[in-house]
Formats: sequence, C-alpha cells, structure tokens
Amino acid sequence: MARAIDDLPAPKDVRPTKIIVLSRSRVGTTSLSTALGILGYETFHSKQVFATDSSTNMSLFEEAVRNKYLQGSGKPYGKEEFDKWFAKYDAIMTVPQYFFDEFLEFYPDAKFIITDRDADSWIKSVKNTICELLKTTKSFLNFLKMTNPWLGAFCSLNSTLEEVIFHGKGSVAGVEDAKSDFILRLLIKDLQAADFDFRQEQIRALSGKPNVAIFRLEDGFSWEKLCPLLGHEMPDVPYPNSYNQDHFHKRWANVLRPKMWSATATLTGLMLIPLLSVWALYFA
Repeated sequence: MARAIDDLPAPKDVRPTKIIVLSRSRVGTTSLSTALGILGYETFHSKQVFATDSSTNMSLFEEAVRNKYLQGSGKPYGKEEFDKWFAKYDAIMTVPQYFFDEFLEFYPDAKFIITDRDADSWIKSVKNTICELLKTTKSFLNFLKMTNPWLGAFCSLNSTLEEVIFHGKGSVAGVEDAKSDFILRLLIKDLQAADFDFRQEQIRALSGKPNVAIFRLEDGFSWEKLCPLLGHEMPDVPYPNSYNQDHFHKRWANVLRPKMWSATATLTGLMLIPLLSVWALYFA
C-alpha cells in the first residue's frame, strides 16, 4: 500500500534529534515549545502539524497513527520514516506521545521530557478544549471540508485521533479509557492490569536516568528546572506563560476562520453556477 511518507522528498541532511517530549497535549507543552524555541531549538509541535500553508504534516501524522493503531492501514513507521519526517527539527513534540516505545528505542541519546498532571484536571481541560474542537469537525466543518483540502485533512486527522484516544467509543463514552492512557503515558488498545503495571515500572525506571526529566504541571515549570537537563544557561527572560483554555480557543478560531470563509465562498460559487445556468437558459 502506497504511503504519504514514501512520497516525501528525501532530505539532504538530518539534524540530530536532541530533545523528545513524550507528553500528551494539555500538560504545558505549548509553553514548553515556546521555551525550547527561546533556547534555540528547531521544534516540531502542533503548530507545525496544523500549519495553514500545507496539509502535509496532518496527512503524515494521520498515516503514522493509523498504521500503528488501526489494523490493515499500512506498514508502521520506523526510524527511517521518522528521520525523514523530522529531518530539519532537533526537538520533537506532539507526535511522540503516540509512539512512546519507538522514540525511546530509536533515539537513545536524546533528552526525554515527560510533563505530568493530575489526571482529573487533565480530563477537565480536554473536555473544555480538544473535545470542543472535535465537535466542530462533525458539524459545519464536516460540510465545508468538501471544498477545501486543508479542512478535509484537518477533519480526517482529528477523526482518527479521536478514534485512538477514546478507543473508538467517542469523546464522551471513552473518557475513562483516555484517562487511563494518560496515566500510562501511552495510547494502547485493550488496557489490562499487566500493561498498567509494566508502564508504571517503565516510567519509574526512566525517571532515574540522567537524560530523562519528569515535570509536574501543578509544581510549575521554570528555567531552573529545564536548563540543567539541557545544559543551557538560563535566559534573561521569564519562562513563557501557560497556554490556557482561552488561548486555545482564540488560536483555533484564528486558524479555522479564514479556511471556513474560503470554503464557504467556494461552496457558494459552486451552488450559484447551476442556478445562473438555469437563469441564463430561461431568459436567453
């Protein structure tokens, strides 16, 4: 089966992967992405996934997730595919949360960051942000995507992520499954007690390694915590502000509104063409 990653041009150079963030969304990762940028890293984050000038990263992200979690979708990504995809980045976020073990295996010399948060607090944040965004993909965006390829890729990716995150049960019925996954730091199917115990042991083992740092959102992030891990001097600027729910909704409104207007204009034009044709024939 042909894959989108195979059509991606081979990079001339591949940057060494220095930092990998294994965290789920809504645990301070956007602020962390900004912080890494201040320190000089070229960071792959959700802003790159949903870049408005291209749907390539959305297509690759969906393909990688589907090929791992949904049977029959295609050959799963390996190190060669991830190297190709992230060739120009030295800090990778957003994607590794779905490929916990793969990134640990493929990039043993990288610095790993795991951001933690109270699970109930995380679920509340997800319901007020990500779940609200998912609802839009099933309403008017699902209609407008027919005339806008970017919106089509956006809706398709979010549908796949919802299926995996909430174990095919939807964002309401699958909340407890998502909560269990959050505790495990890994999205898996058919959660069993043995899987939970194994993952917790792995997390405890990772926390004792010098190239792994685990931060808790409730304790707050700071340069004092981040810079020693990365071997950086502390910048003479405040650590970036948190990315709260209001920022989330404002950001997505700014991203989606122009796409929606463009799709609406195209759809309106397509609807007017037959009407104008009938009018022309009638009055000709």
